[in-house]
Amino acid sequence: MNNLEIRINEDPEVWDRFVCNSPQGTVFMLFDFIIGLSKHYELVTLYDGDEIVAVTVVFLNNENMPQESPNMFMLYQGIILKDYKGLEIHSRITREFRILASFLEKLTSRYDQLSFCNSWRLSDIRPFQWHNYHTPENGQFEIKLSYTGIIDLEKYTDFKEYLSKIRILRRREWKQASVEFVIEETNDVDLLLDIHDKTYKRQDIELPEQVRKYIYSIVDNALRSGFGMMMKATGPDGIVESVKFFLYDYACAYFLFGGNNPNGRGSGASTFLMLNFIKDAIEKGLKYVDFCGVNSPNRGDYKTSFNAELKPYFVTNYFKGRALPIGDDS
Repeated sequence: MNNLEIRINEDPEVWDRFVCNSPQGTVFMLFDFIIGLSKHYELVTLYDGDEIVAVTVVFLNNENMPQESPNMFMLYQGIILKDYKGLEIHSRITREFRILASFLEKLTSRYDQLSFCNSWRLSDIRPFQWHNYHTPENGQFEIKLSYTGIIDLEKYTDFKEYLSKIRILRRREWKQASVEFVIEETNDVDLLLDIHDKTYKRQDIELPEQVRKYIYSIVDNALRSGFGMMMKATGPDGIVESVKFFLYDYACAYFLFGGNNPNGRGSGASTFLMLNFIKDAIEKGLKYVDFCGVNSPNRGDYKTSFNAELKPYFVTNYFKGRALPIGDDS
């Protein structure tokens, strides 16, 4: 590890190949997804000789400076590492630690500020915690703990077994809604935005127009690029009661956006639609379903009721010259 160097804007095919083989790789880090979010970014790779050992994407603002916080609604656009599962645990931990620490040194030498939303599979956060440990005045990482919900689909032989493990109320809603609602795939992004708006307005929240445009861009690009799916649940009266949008990669389905007709609350349409996506993921042979956050008191319990396990993930923000407040050293 004496020849570590960073390179900027890797070849997209090389980039995607690394992402697909990294334990922390997700759809959020694939090249086509990144370019659908922004035209201003840098793909940063860390090479050890002629081998890539880590990568990250740095999104830039209009002043060509790295963004101060993660992209809205986007998880796991952080640092991902080469797969070292073939090593003994003690060797793997040491190797990954050294690579991540070296990468952070090189990144903070190039950029005055950085923001990463790291995968729940990046469990060793010590390189972020210990960055400039003895010289905090040079800048340290602020670390925020969040949680997501993960359904490990490999625990179940089929959807029937999975269904038997979720909360009884969810099973009742599934049974009731299955005779009342029709599930259809749709590419109508305006429909999603409309019902999404209604969901937030019920909570007296008005989404800014810029946020709505951002959601539209994400969904439209994902549907056209083939790594997104949107479905709607329609009642016998012809009214769409629920719409949900999922992202997909080679191993996981991600629930990213959804909304429900406020007049149809309690109908079970939302649960019926969610379970249809999970059923689809099982039938596709995917390994996981990720609820992309269980950090809201209003929705966290609903998501875990589908037998999702809590997994911590960390948002890490760096500003050159900013030390952590006294007392944050743990």
